[in-house]
Amino acid sequence: MGLYDDQVRNLAADDKAPLEVQYQALNTIRHICDDYIDDNNQLKLRTDLQNLLLKKLQNKANKNAVRIWAFEALYTSFIYNPEEDDSTLADNLEKAISNILNEPLNQVNGFIWSVLKYSSLDRLCPLRGLAARLRTHHNNKKQFSEQATLSSRQLQIELPLRRNYRAVIHLCVVFENDRAVPSFIGVKLAFDGIRRETLRLPWVDGALIIENLDWNVADYFLRLDPLNKNKNVDDDYKEKAKDNLPAGLKKLQEVKLILRFLI
Repeated sequence: MGLYDDQVRNLAADDKAPLEVQYQALNTIRHICDDYIDDNNQLKLRTDLQNLLLKKLQNKANKNAVRIWAFEALYTSFIYNPEEDDSTLADNLEKAISNILNEPLNQVNGFIWSVLKYSSLDRLCPLRGLAARLRTHHNNKKQFSEQATLSSRQLQIELPLRRNYRAVIHLCVVFENDRAVPSFIGVKLAFDGIRRETLRLPWVDGALIIENLDWNVADYFLRLDPLNKNKNVDDDYKEKAKDNLPAGLKKLQEVKLILRFLI
């Protein structure tokens, strides 16, 4: 991960690309390693990617999962680097994230708020200052305490290991606005040092992208329904039931289950 080229950018910019393609492209941007980028090109690349990612994040026509992946790619020390760049670039990013947080509670800003919470508490996080400012200056913190159970969020669990080391489990769950089943579940297991002089160890990242699993869940309960007179819920029965759905719901019933492990 982290090997970036123009093809990755083009895939990330394509809002019509399959979800798994957009995820791979945005995740590659998220893990860009500046060791492979010419110092003279870093500012130009950082500016271009920030504009691209902000556009995807702010585009409410995109799925919540795509908008959140764009935020995760933006929320890195490579993109947000006020110490090396013109501060205008960093200020614009901070303002854009603040504007999203100021919207009424939704799946995207609820997820962002949960990420900021953990970042502000991690004394080794390079974006701790940004997270703390965004949380401190937000005027309606109460709305995020009212998140429903089926809300997009990031959870972190820390497990102390031997001296100076810890295991950190990052769990990300993303819901769409019209779905009862998560559209994305991501798990990252990282082994970090608890002091700055301690080396960061390798991590393992697993991602489960779920498109329209609701029908499979509904099918399971349909088989259990004692009022269902047709106990033979075979493929023909399901196809007929799907064909009789309204057009908007019918579009949601194409099922795709994708599993990616990134190491």
